[in-house]
Amino acid sequence: MSRHAQHAQHAQHALRQRWDAEHDREADAGHDQEADAGHDQEADAGHGREADAGHDQEADAGNGRESEPVNVRCPGMGEVPPYGHDGPAPSASATARARLAADRADTLARAAALSRDFDGIVAANALVAVDDEHDPEGGTTAFERAHVAALMAQTREHLEELDRALERLERGQYGRCDGCGGTIPPERLEIRPAATTCVHCAEADPRRA
Repeated sequence: MSRHAQHAQHAQHALRQRWDAEHDREADAGHDQEADAGHDQEADAGHGREADAGHDQEADAGNGRESEPVNVRCPGMGEVPPYGHDGPAPSASATARARLAADRADTLARAAALSRDFDGIVAANALVAVDDEHDPEGGTTAFERAHVAALMAQTREHLEELDRALERLERGQYGRCDGCGGTIPPERLEIRPAATTCVHCAEADPRRA
């Protein structure tokens, strides 16, 4: 074989080795890239699953905390109703009792004021020490005294009505009409807490209004 042919053969062999080496490097690089990509995908997927699981657990825990009422105990007060829940509405009897108590307090205050007025009229009349028939102011003083006395009598009567209403409330008979036995409308009891008759029976017998 000539020297030129040998040189060409060596050149082809070297070129084939270089091509094989480059091919092996490309194959190794592709394999490494696929392996790295697969590893990254698995890692990302695993991380995503862990993140989603953690997020779901936190969300479930948060929803559980929001949906479950929290009972609070205070020293000396027992259990307080859960947050977001109103306490029990006052019963009809409690409302009626409060209304009667308020009316009774106002009536007592009015009776005390009338008593002071009456005492003042009596004291002023005693200072004059003259006969009402000859005193120009005598008739006026007598009228005022009679008027205040009548108001005091009405006040005492109203107090007795309130006391009887409280007794009916204790017996569970409050709000029942004495005339027909029906129910007295709540609107009437709001205006007249001591009422003993419904509107129809009161109109039929004004003395029982």
